[in-house]
Amino acid sequence: MRACGLVRRDGRLLLQRKRHEAIWALPGGRVEPGETPEAALLREFQEELGWQVSIAARLWQIENVFTHHGEDVRQTEICFAVSCDAQLTVKDETLEFRWISPVELHTLDVRPEEVRRRLAGS
Repeated sequence: MRACGLVRRDGRLLLQRKRHEAIWALPGGRVEPGETPEAALLREFQEELGWQVSIAARLWQIENVFTHHGEDVRQTEICFAVSCDAQLTVKDETLEFRWISPVELHTLDVRPEEVRRRLAGS
């Protein structure tokens, strides 16, 4: 299970990717055993960006099936609307973050594809 946050600022969306990969996603990460998706999201934003965020609403839950490094993966992704006024400072140097306009969604490899469709329609 993965918890992710949709952060909007000045008409742009925040995306993340691992520095060595081309795939972009909403910021967040894996839900650890015994952890709620909400707690995981708060922890991930703190670990990766140093942000204390507020969860405004649960937006959607999707099942994502994909191949990663030659292995088939099935993942549940839960997305929340997140608010934060902090400046972008990356604490996890293995990640890259980027503010993008909705138009740029079509120029980046955003996954899962269902998330791209939902973001493009919002």
